[in-house]
Amino acid sequence: MSATRAHAYALGALASAILLFAPHAYAQFALPGIGDAVSITLSPAYPAPHDTVRLEARSSAYDLSDSTLTWRVNGKVFAQGVGATSAELVAGALGSAIDVSVDVVAPDDAALFAALTIAPTEIDLLFDADSYVPPFYEGRALP
Repeated sequence: MSATRAHAYALGALASAILLFAPHAYAQFALPGIGDAVSITLSPAYPAPHDTVRLEARSSAYDLSDSTLTWRVNGKVFAQGVGATSAELVAGALGSAIDVSVDVVAPDDAALFAALTIAPTEIDLLFDADSYVPPFYEGRALP
């Protein structure tokens, strides 16, 4: 038997002894990006003040129709139930912020979470032309 072969047998025996007498180790298996497995979509995407906003929870990794969902608005439970994948709320006044979150407990006891903030805004675009229009011209100045 050569020295190289003897080293291979010794390493194999050592590895077997380590695996045999080592304490059990547990690892959690996770796919990349699975932490963001739940997302919330808004309709309309950019709500105006006092608009009715439809919230919908979506997941590409879990079946949410069999999961228990708890919707929270500013930390208070707003809606909950098995398969409650959507909820509706009324946006606040101009400039107010609403924190929305959804806690999901999947049938395999996986806990998922998604959150967003709704801040209704309005914008008025005003422009003033810095150009010249001759007197009695029936058109308007270009922007």
